[in-house]
Amino acid sequence: GFRIDASKHMPPADVQGFLNAAGNPWVFLEVIGAAGEASQIQPPNYTYLGPVTEMGYGTAVAGNFNGQIKHLLNLGEDWGLLPSSDALVFIDNHDRERGHGGNGNLTYHSGAKYNLANVFMLAYPYGYPKVMSSYQFDPNTTAGTDMGPPAPGGCNANGWVCQHRWGNIANMVGFRNYTLDV
Repeated sequence: GFRIDASKHMPPADVQGFLNAAGNPWVFLEVIGAAGEASQIQPPNYTYLGPVTEMGYGTAVAGNFNGQIKHLLNLGEDWGLLPSSDALVFIDNHDRERGHGGNGNLTYHSGAKYNLANVFMLAYPYGYPKVMSSYQFDPNTTAGTDMGPPAPGGCNANGWVCQHRWGNIANMVGFRNYTLDV
């Protein structure tokens, strides 16, 4: 499958045209849906093409993991988020972990709280979850947040973090895959 970056800069019909030409692969679309943007470029206009990034999800989870997780009981449409079948959810992504495109998400710098938030995302039946796999950076410097990836070398080498291989997260991917089929 594919991630289509900045989908809102393309009319949905144009995206549909090149997906048709490509044989209709599985895709998810990045559509930010910021307040004040034109109604034509809001996430619901793109959901018929595939799951759309639910940008509010990671911030909502982080806010509650920094407070009371009991409030997450009805996380989803009741919170103004996309319908579950239309939402691609994440705790952090390549932009948000570096403070680009908004702050408020947990990152690997958040330690055990970040790990537990990913476990929650994989256990909670909302959206299509995406686990971040990243590399180390210094969040306190612009040079650190804008730096490119380190040299190849595999997970946990040369600065790679590889959250997708952390024991709790990797095991929960298996749990989610199993429970979806049961």
